[in-house]
This record gives sequence, C-alpha cells and structure tokens, in this order.
Amino acid sequence: METNIQKWGNSLGVRLPKSIADNQSLKAGSRVKVTETKTGISIEVVKKKHRTLDEMLKNFDKSTQHELVDWGPDVGNEILEKW
Repeated sequence: METNIQKWGNSLGVRLPKSIADNQSLKAGSRVKVTETKTGISIEVVKKKHRTLDEMLKNFDKSTQHELVDWGPDVGNEILEKW
C-alpha cells in the first residue's frame, strides 16, 4: 500500500488506513516505535506492559502515606451492599 507523507506542524506524518489500524488494534493515542533501517523506516506497535501490584508498589514510601480519616457512617448513595 502506498500513502503520502503530510505536514503536521513542524513535523511530518503518515496516515494509516483504517484496515491496518483495526488489524493492529491501533487508535488515537496508541504508542508506536519508529526506527530507521538500512532500507527505510519501520513502525512497530508498542505493547502496553501489564505490571503486577508488587511492581507498582515497589517504590511506595510509607512515610508519605496519609493517616486514615473517619468521615462518619455511610449515608444515602454511599451505602454499598455486602459483597
């Protein structure tokens, strides 16, 4: 498939056809890696890494944790049914 390079602000952009975007699960804001190769340009989808809870809490500093605040009993729409 051929497409045109278009001006986008001070940069240049490439439009991807909907069929390719759909096949690669791309949408506005998706991350891609663009690299220059000996024969041209390569665009690869960057897969979002799913981190574990332990990975996310690795740098957690308990000294910055706020104390719990008791706002009183739940009322109205705050009341949740038992799980």
